[in-house]
Amino acid sequence: MIPPGQEGQLTAKISWVRGKFHKRVRVQTNDPENETIILSLKGDVLPHIVVEPSRINLLGKGGETITSKIRVISGDGQVFKILKVDSTLRGIAYEIKEEKKGYRYSLLLKANLPPGRHLGTLLINTNHPKKRLLKISIFASVRNKP
Repeated sequence: MIPPGQEGQLTAKISWVRGKFHKRVRVQTNDPENETIILSLKGDVLPHIVVEPSRINLLGKGGETITSKIRVISGDGQVFKILKVDSTLRGIAYEIKEEKKGYRYSLLLKANLPPGRHLGTLLINTNHPKKRLLKISIFASVRNKP
């Protein structure tokens, strides 16, 4: 409770991952002329790290190397390094290229997978203080060679 004529703090939690938001917060008061006040909050949530594209699609033929490229970018301006990359799928190799020191990386993925559909996750460990682990979904569809 905040006494009349005084200042205080209100806390509003916003469950938002990325992008613009607009939220209204209803505040109850004991003022008979303004029993309820609506506060309007607007903003743009920047992710700590952006992965583009956010999902990896690998499409190709069995016996061939299938490639895909993703970019890993600082979304909040914090310098970071990629420490380790793993995949839950066997047969995925990668090359990391630092495009802008500490801010932007590209990963070239090379997959040699048997025919069929494969689902997995690419795990990227970073030293970013607020985003140590990135999980990127992998979908692969490998056809038999004709």
